[in-house]
Amino acid sequence: MKHAHHLCLLCILIFLLSGCGPKLPATVQVSGQELDQVKARLARFFDQSCVTAVDSDVRLQYRPLVGSGQDWSATLLAASPDHLRFAVVDPLSRPLLLLVSSGDTFTLADNRKGVAYRGNIDSGFIRNYLPKGLDLHDLFFWLSGGIHQDGAMRLRSAKKAKQGTAYWYEFGYEFGYELPYEVENGGARTHLLALDSEEGRVVVRHHLLLDKEMAVLFEASYTDYQATREECGWPGRVEINTDGADFSVEFKKLYSFSPLEPSLFQLSLPPHFIVEEISN
Repeated sequence: MKHAHHLCLLCILIFLLSGCGPKLPATVQVSGQELDQVKARLARFFDQSCVTAVDSDVRLQYRPLVGSGQDWSATLLAASPDHLRFAVVDPLSRPLLLLVSSGDTFTLADNRKGVAYRGNIDSGFIRNYLPKGLDLHDLFFWLSGGIHQDGAMRLRSAKKAKQGTAYWYEFGYEFGYELPYEVENGGARTHLLALDSEEGRVVVRHHLLLDKEMAVLFEASYTDYQATREECGWPGRVEINTDGADFSVEFKKLYSFSPLEPSLFQLSLPPHFIVEEISN
């Protein structure tokens, strides 16, 4: 398809990569008085107040197992749970490619060629580029090191990391519960979260998504947390690992965590742009 090249960047941004196969963590059982600490850490994680928006400059890196990688400088505005404004910029900070999503639809504009693509964010075309199990409506949580507190999700178990101070928590859905996009995305039903304590707050170190057979679909790792105006920190770096490449988002500058105007997630195109509607 002629628009596949432009959508490649969209795919990368929203974790449409495959990377060096992630594995299940090495853990040990928790018992005795340590069980109270396990429970307290999880309770603290969910009780923390967290920001719901970010305005930032980022650096994207893509490193395949074979061949050379790519780097992009970009601006990123996001609002919970699924609003996004992302622009790849040139050395003078002029936008080259601009992606805007209001959570239901997206517009991808190529300022160099005067063309744009519009469609539904849940379209089969977009999901063909996504890691199995990833729901785009949780995009902000994946960027920020959080997890969508779905009422149908249940805690199954908790263990201690074999090395380090993190505790691993396994969350899952009952098999009678129908997940969104389950068939298309391989029936992802289990989340593994590594929660650690840092400077008085609880942070996510790793977040693994598993399929029905408990095989890892992909892993997100979070480092270099920065203080925000709320209790939660914001990761300075997010690394994604799946089946054929490594991908990272480095937050080079965090301008604000203040709420963002809804108009920022709408895009009015110049009259001369050629617009292609993506319907599938």
